[in-house]
Amino acid sequence: MEHFSTETVAERERFSYWREAVCDAYVHLGCEIEQPSGFQGEIKLRRYPNIAVSLVSGNAHDVYRRPQDIAQADEEYFLLSLQTSNAADITQHDRRAELKRGDCALYCSTDPYHLSLTGGFQQLVLQVRKADLLGRLPEAGQLTGMRIDCASQVGGSEAAQLADRTITELAMARGFENMQHFSKSFRDHFQMSPRDYRANKAN
Repeated sequence: MEHFSTETVAERERFSYWREAVCDAYVHLGCEIEQPSGFQGEIKLRRYPNIAVSLVSGNAHDVYRRPQDIAQADEEYFLLSLQTSNAADITQHDRRAELKRGDCALYCSTDPYHLSLTGGFQQLVLQVRKADLLGRLPEAGQLTGMRIDCASQVGGSEAAQLADRTITELAMARGFENMQHFSKSFRDHFQMSPRDYRANKAN
């Protein structure tokens, strides 16, 4: 497991460290904050074949995927963020997903996006190659920047069914042989099943 934490660096260097950590863990991004003094952030990351699972938390700040970041990119990804604490906004293609605990949203690294993260936020993030997900979920590009109520029970709503399908497709997009494999890896990392984790965070 890769671990990035601002606790390991001097306070005056924390936000600069965080900018680099975010780029190393995900894709090249710009991070902005009004007052960087005392910033705290942490990323716990596991990389599997063609998929990465991370838990990210920290103080309030903004994250931008900018045109210059996209122009320099060699790889293309979809990311799915599940809000597990406090709130966040994800904006892409003029669509804005306002996430509260138990909500999730899909976004893509090949187009600009903006994440506005509140203080004390926490997200579970799945990252998979764009081509892999489109091969299994061709309409994925139409779903970015949209709020999905991941806390709803399966079958309780069309959005909940879409969320479960999206997570399944992400997990199986060549990274995991089946959902049992994904669930075992998830349990090893978070000490509970994906379903229990989601239910626990929604309550």
